[in-house]
Amino acid sequence: MRVRLSPELLAIVAAVVFVLLGVLGFVPGITSHHDQLHVWKTGSRAQLFGVFEVSVLLNAVHLAFGLVGFPAARTPVGARLFLICGAIGYFALTVYGVAIEHRSPANVLPLDGADNGLHAGLALGLLALAWIGAHLHQQPSPPAAEESPTRRFVSGEREALEGLEGGLEQGRRAELLPAVAWLSGREVRLDEDELHGARRRAVLLLAAGGDPLRGLDLDGRAVRALAAELDDPGRREELRLGLQRLRGEAEGLPAVCEALSALLEDPDLAWRAFACGHLAEELGE
Repeated sequence: MRVRLSPELLAIVAAVVFVLLGVLGFVPGITSHHDQLHVWKTGSRAQLFGVFEVSVLLNAVHLAFGLVGFPAARTPVGARLFLICGAIGYFALTVYGVAIEHRSPANVLPLDGADNGLHAGLALGLLALAWIGAHLHQQPSPPAAEESPTRRFVSGEREALEGLEGGLEQGRRAELLPAVAWLSGREVRLDEDELHGARRRAVLLLAAGGDPLRGLDLDGRAVRALAAELDDPGRREELRLGLQRLRGEAEGLPAVCEALSALLEDPDLAWRAFACGHLAEELGE
């Protein structure tokens, strides 16, 4: 089973690291001078790995931040917010540690030079993970080998079109327009969070009208609602360009060519078919 890298997974990894930092700060042997571990301020002489000065309060900060990461990692937005806010927080902690004198009463955690370096490194690491997560989140998910009418046809454009043409012989004509539009619109730029929320709302709307697994209707409420939520002139233009490009690959496939022509002649129909393809994919997941 392959584990796909995602913002949620990156946030969980970061959360585990911070929980471990917090827990190990209480473990004798790993934390030297454990008997001198104080609650806070500079009276603590305990050092994590014999290097980083720690206290009960500083360990609790690491532990609490790590624990927050697990519920935050349930969604891509929460995961990225966790990483970004963590980076900001640990940069602020670094600045605080550098700005105050080590033995000052204001050094309540306490922090020394090694701690400041650790916190700066953690902040940079969180920022890097947030950046990676943002780029991962913008990439389309790899297709799975399922019977979804859209996921079947992504191994190659010509093969996809031939699969659509062949599907007509199996009585799947109703899938042709949504599948062609979805395949043409793979380069349409859609915000992942916006798309995810809009598709889920369309599924709920479809379910409210009866069986959500029944055949999709290009003029149905759910398809129209999803199309309206995703509608944007720039996206429509990207879909049009995709349809034109795909028509060059469809030579010798009369039914697919006819579908492409119909979609190019009717931009509203094309956009609804594109939305219907996404709704079909959501139902197939």
